[in-house]
Amino acid sequence: MRNAPDSAAPMRSVEEVKAMLDTTEKGGVKTTQKVVYDGKKVRFYQADGDTIPEGTAASEHDISSPYYDNMQFYTIIRGASFDKKFNLAFNTFAPGENNVVKLQCSLGATENKGYTINGEANSTDCQVVYIALTSAPVSTNQAFRAYYAKSDIALSNHYKLKQTLVEFVEGNFTYTLKAASATKA
Repeated sequence: MRNAPDSAAPMRSVEEVKAMLDTTEKGGVKTTQKVVYDGKKVRFYQADGDTIPEGTAASEHDISSPYYDNMQFYTIIRGASFDKKFNLAFNTFAPGENNVVKLQCSLGATENKGYTINGEANSTDCQVVYIALTSAPVSTNQAFRAYYAKSDIALSNHYKLKQTLVEFVEGNFTYTLKAASATKA
């Protein structure tokens, strides 16, 4: 996200925006991964500790443009029509696989999901979309699941949100809608 020109923080370059850095800790060992996309290739760096030391060798992978990270998938899917012609696939880099993989989206059944907006509990019928590696069968154990509201979600200011992402599940993590707002630009 770009900062406004009058913001105290400086604007980031395109190169900085396309470089994603993540540090995780497992069993007391910290690992840092950095993914850099330049429009043609993905470069993947990994090192123990909080940083990627200067001179660390990268693994390089060809990938076509545009490149999407997993948080962008959900927005792209939201703009699709959920009908019998629904067909969506992405090529992306998977750090855990250290390779470019193809993800396929498919529709599941309708499920009712609860969500909260501004402290008010609600529920709605949702279209389930599975996102899975094409090399693995789509199942609730192996696929990410995204739940999009089938009907509009009305806000207190009378704005209506269409095909809203109410919940998504990635492995052991579940993200649920807790707040939403909309204003005129």
